[in-house]
Amino acid sequence: MRTLQSLLLALALIAPAAAAEAHPHIWIRATATLQFENGKITGILHEWVFDDFFSNALVSDFDKNKNKQFDPDEVKELEKNAFAALKEFGYFTHVRVGGKAVTIETVRDFAPAIQKNQVVYRFVAVLPQPVDPRTAQFDAGVYDHSYYVDVEVNPQLGVKLAGGGAEACKFAVVEDKEAPLYFGATFARRIEIRCDKN
Repeated sequence: MRTLQSLLLALALIAPAAAAEAHPHIWIRATATLQFENGKITGILHEWVFDDFFSNALVSDFDKNKNKQFDPDEVKELEKNAFAALKEFGYFTHVRVGGKAVTIETVRDFAPAIQKNQVVYRFVAVLPQPVDPRTAQFDAGVYDHSYYVDVEVNPQLGVKLAGGGAEACKFAVVEDKEAPLYFGATFARRIEIRCDKN
């Protein structure tokens, strides 16, 4: 089936071959909104805007009735065949709490859309446990280790904090020297959160 094969290959879900070539084949403009509840970070709301070429492939394969939107049954098929397998890669969401990696295994509210001929994924990556950034160091990155997919998060416009307690926190986007991409030619970025303790 062309849909499943082409999309899984394109998303580098058979990563060894992709890592060997290691230059981007898919581009994503991303927004990451850290969600707070009662002063604790509970998840990250992602918005991914895919490049024109990959968007065209998704629309061709999943907008079956060609009405320029994903109807509920089309959303289910897209989620099954072009999104769910990203779980193996933590949905390109790299979280550290107290310097230790935290695996993202759960997402919710997956809502793909077609906007100006580009496909947009919206979903929430749920933390295994809420994190109080006043007492535990928290940082996160959104990237593909293999660099088959280039995820660009604008340092100023692509990061947001929202929810109860977010107003006491600030963020900085810095290069992560522990996450080299493309054989060290560039580095992933990480979002560091710092909050007032009062």
